[in-house]
Amino acid sequence: MDVEKCSLMSVKKVLSKVEASRKELAEVCSQLIQRPSQHPEGSTVECVEYIEEYFRKLGIPAEVYTNNPAKPNIVARIKGTTNQRIMWLGHLDVVP
Repeated sequence: MDVEKCSLMSVKKVLSKVEASRKELAEVCSQLIQRPSQHPEGSTVECVEYIEEYFRKLGIPAEVYTNNPAKPNIVARIKGTTNQRIMWLGHLDVVP
């Protein structure tokens, strides 16, 4: 099987799992937007704390990194069963 076809199958599988988790995803997003994180003067601490706790409850190890105590970053790694990787990168701050 060629790499492009294999990748397409993997993306479809991921999207299927996302669709099956629609309610949970909406709840997580709802919780995140309830936490103040306005940029540039705001803080993302509450968002990172929520995400860290969410991952902890799922048994997913996460690490918090920061150069600025008001703007921490969180990294989680979930081991899979293949050598393929998916990376999600986003930001937690918002504009008013």
